[in-house]
Amino acid sequence: MAKIHCELRPAQLGINTEILLTIPDSGKRAYPVVWLLHGGGGSCEDFASMFDLPYYSNRYGAAFVSGEAQNSSFSDMPFGPGWFTYHTATLPAFVQKNFPISAHPSDQYLCGISMGGHGSMKMLMTHPEKYRKAASLGGGVWLAQKYARGQTEGFMDRLLEQDFGTDRDAVCGGKNDCLGLACRAAGRIKEDQVLLCCGKKDFSYNENRQFCDHLKEKGIPFRFWENDFGHDRDAWNDFFPKVLEWMFPQA
Repeated sequence: MAKIHCELRPAQLGINTEILLTIPDSGKRAYPVVWLLHGGGGSCEDFASMFDLPYYSNRYGAAFVSGEAQNSSFSDMPFGPGWFTYHTATLPAFVQKNFPISAHPSDQYLCGISMGGHGSMKMLMTHPEKYRKAASLGGGVWLAQKYARGQTEGFMDRLLEQDFGTDRDAVCGGKNDCLGLACRAAGRIKEDQVLLCCGKKDFSYNENRQFCDHLKEKGIPFRFWENDFGHDRDAWNDFFPKVLEWMFPQA
């Protein structure tokens, strides 16, 4: 097993950023990869601090790649770095060129927590042909809707203004709105490609259920799992092993 830290300075970011890779030790040339998307205020170390990635990497014969996105909601910020483009294009291209990681769409998986759950759904709904499966754990799938409707305030409102722009009317149905993206992705999402997980005590539980209702209305197949925890590590620790079993059922 290899655990590798890299520091990059991509053109669309204009800043240094780190990635953490965990690669199995079986010697294959092209591993399937799980792109791990951290939550708000997080870093590329978050998943490694919560889960035994080397164990899961060897068990499932898959690589794990954790990048960083600051508090960007994985968006191409109107007056800041282009985090969405980085995570959907630049980072995969770099990793697949320099490490034994597959570039085939059937080998691409997404798993995001909180803000990263918003990112995983946004990436999948924007490019459903690029990914095999995507999971959201306590994901902020309603972030853009809340901001557009003036339902955010204080620090969160200022963060989302940086992420999505000052024109709230343009946010609903736009490139950062999971609901609008789902409408456009209808008919392109495959069976068993979408998994939403959320604890019953999570503050985003009702919003996740509403998002499920939206997917159902649009005819988009999905799975929804819940547990008795909140928006916390107890929930993530319960969900994550099950998510990997769902991603790699033949392992």
